[in-house]
Amino acid sequence: MVIVTIGGTWCPNCVDETSFLAPWYTANHARGVEIVSIQYERSTEPAYVRKVLTRFREKYNIGYDQVFGGLADKQGVARSLPALNGFLAFPTTIFIDRKGKVAQIHTGYSGPATGSYYRHFVEEFNEEVDYLLGN
Repeated sequence: MVIVTIGGTWCPNCVDETSFLAPWYTANHARGVEIVSIQYERSTEPAYVRKVLTRFREKYNIGYDQVFGGLADKQGVARSLPALNGFLAFPTTIFIDRKGKVAQIHTGYSGPATGSYYRHFVEEFNEEVDYLLGN
C-alpha cells in the first residue's frame, strides 16, 4: 500500500504530520507500506527547493521519497492532481490500497498539541493501514 502526503515545508501542520510520519515509516516500512510526499513550496526556484527539501529531510530523518509538486497554492495542487476533484487544505493524506485504488483521503492534521484529537488520529491512521495491509 502507498500513502501519499500533500504538504509543504512552510506549513506548520505539515511539519507536525512529518514529525509523526517519519518515525512511523521507519517502524512500519517492512510491513509493505510506502510513503511519497509531494511538497508544494513558496518558490519554484530550483536552488531554493533543493535547499528546503534537503533541510527538511535531514531535520526529520525522512526515509521516504519527497518530490516537488510546484508552487504552494490550492489551485496549483488541484491542477497538478486533477483526480482529487479539488484540493481543500495542506496537509492532505491519500491512502492507496494494494490494488492501486484510493481507499481514503484525509484532509488536515491534528498534531500532538490537540491532545485527544491527536490520539484519535493516530488510532484511526493505524487502523486504516492495518485494514489496507490485510486486504
